[in-house]
Amino acid sequence: MTDPRLDQALSDERAGRFLESFRHCLGVLGDNPRNAGALALASRLSMLAGDAANAIAYACEAVRIDGEHPEAQQALNVARQARSATSEAIAAYAQAVDIEPEIALHVIAPGALVPFARMDEAQRLLDESLKHDPGLAQAHAAAANLALRKSEYLGALAGYQRAAFISGRAEYALALSEVLFSLNQHTAADYYRDRALRKQRLYPAHPSTDPTLKVLALMAPGPWSANAPLDFALNRQRVQLSRLYLTESVPPETLQPYNTVVNAIGEAEAAQGAIAIARSLSGQTPKAILNDPAHSWKTARTKLSAALQNVAGCRVPQTRRIKRDALTLERSFPMVVRPVDSHGGRGAAKIENRTALAQYLNERPEQRFDVAPFVEYRSTDGYYRKYRIAIVGGAPYAYHLAISPEWLVHYIGSETPSTPWMQQEEERFLSDPASVFANWNSVFPSIAQALALDYFAIDCGLLPTGEVLIFEADIASLIHCREPAGSYKYHYVPQIFAALQGLLETSAR
Repeated sequence: MTDPRLDQALSDERAGRFLESFRHCLGVLGDNPRNAGALALASRLSMLAGDAANAIAYACEAVRIDGEHPEAQQALNVARQARSATSEAIAAYAQAVDIEPEIALHVIAPGALVPFARMDEAQRLLDESLKHDPGLAQAHAAAANLALRKSEYLGALAGYQRAAFISGRAEYALALSEVLFSLNQHTAADYYRDRALRKQRLYPAHPSTDPTLKVLALMAPGPWSANAPLDFALNRQRVQLSRLYLTESVPPETLQPYNTVVNAIGEAEAAQGAIAIARSLSGQTPKAILNDPAHSWKTARTKLSAALQNVAGCRVPQTRRIKRDALTLERSFPMVVRPVDSHGGRGAAKIENRTALAQYLNERPEQRFDVAPFVEYRSTDGYYRKYRIAIVGGAPYAYHLAISPEWLVHYIGSETPSTPWMQQEEERFLSDPASVFANWNSVFPSIAQALALDYFAIDCGLLPTGEVLIFEADIASLIHCREPAGSYKYHYVPQIFAALQGLLETSAR
């Protein structure tokens, strides 16, 4: 069955209404990115607009999807005429990579890519490369890499889409999916991630200057946030980080080329298949796996309270997982409700009464939720404080403090990074966490021992009794240092990275 919007786009093309035609065409592709006819039309329209790069990309994708489609093949033949001086294009691309080899690194959390010296020169060389050959996929991908370093996500989206369409390479499709996820285009992100992982599950490391430490991360088939974001914490000049996405069983000998293997999978219902594969791998190989997947279940929202019940000095509200119909019958207020597998506060709400519960359910389409009693943890000054603590090899490290007048506290979006007194309090916490948590040297090592994991983070508050109120423990928590150079965090947070480096090196012996 043809899409009527494509019929309209073709009619607009014949009538010379090219912008209208392209708009309808993009609408078709937004719902069905495998529509070869729409891709062929997009190629023709791009060529008419003088956009040879997109003309080539759309035509290549159309032919890849349907090699027998006559209009797709014709569009590709026309678009290919724009490709010239390919040897000069490759030479300019190679010069850009010589300036910074990591612009050829694409399977990485987008936010972990940072600016470097001579970026403008690298950009000029890539522009020159694409002028010589607008169909050079690796140059488009490198340009997308540069765009991410400038926080230009739409530019990165365009570059990785061209690279993926022209070459069909899985690494470009996976990079494209991560950019789409960052732009909250989750359906499209899922499509390109699935496309990449059906073609390739193991993504080898980009060569570093010191290849002696080779680390393999076991990953769930989700966005970067579903797994421990090691890109932010590891020095890629000292560590080669490869990724293995566990979409199906793999032979245990796959782990052998690596010095260290890390289970990077955050506990979630959607990750249970990958976690099961990781557990089977750990049972079939003598190679130790950091963050033993046999213990990751303990960080599940519904399991954490039981896992930490014998740890003195901490309190963990019991979370229950219930269906929508059962939630309507809940009467224990106040409660905290969130959809299953949600993070970052998405869909989380404090429910005070039945009216608020009915309104919440009216606004949420999900069918299953996590429910926990709300525990008041506001400080005497009226502010809520949420502390994040990294656990590395059983030892706790202060990471950040977020302060907010609202109960649902997130560092990003809070006033902490821009409020001097909050920054001063955060710096005191980082410099002397025991001044905040009197039981710092006992409770957090005990939590680490109870959970039996090597690298994860804890989000918590502090109750007037001195107890630690545990909100969450998660392998996939974000630990990074992207604040302005010279900030106080640069003095403390790198201690976490050094401890992780030491943990990996010790595990490799």
